[in-house]
Amino acid sequence: MKKETDTWTSAEAKVHFSTLIERAHSHPQHIYRYGQPVAVLVDSELFHQQLAPHVSHLKKALEEITEINRTGDEGDVDCLPRTDRFNLDETFD
Repeated sequence: MKKETDTWTSAEAKVHFSTLIERAHSHPQHIYRYGQPVAVLVDSELFHQQLAPHVSHLKKALEEITEINRTGDEGDVDCLPRTDRFNLDETFD
C-alpha cells in the first residue's frame, strides 16, 4: 500500500488507482510524469462547486471562438484580464 501523500508518479497512480480515487475525496491528488505535473484528481463535487462560478465565462468564450471559427472575423472579442481567469492551482489550495 502506498503511504499517505498528495503526490503520485503516473506509474504509482496506475498501480494504486483505487487508492488515488479514495484520497481524492478528501483532498486533490497531484500526478507527475517524468517529474512534470500532468494532472490533478479532485473529488467530483468539489470540482463542480469550484467550477460553477466560471461556467458562464467559459460558455461565452466558447461561443465567441465558435463564431470566430465560423466567420473568420475576430470582431471585438474581449479577453478577460489574466488575473480574472480561472486558475485550478489557486482554486484548490
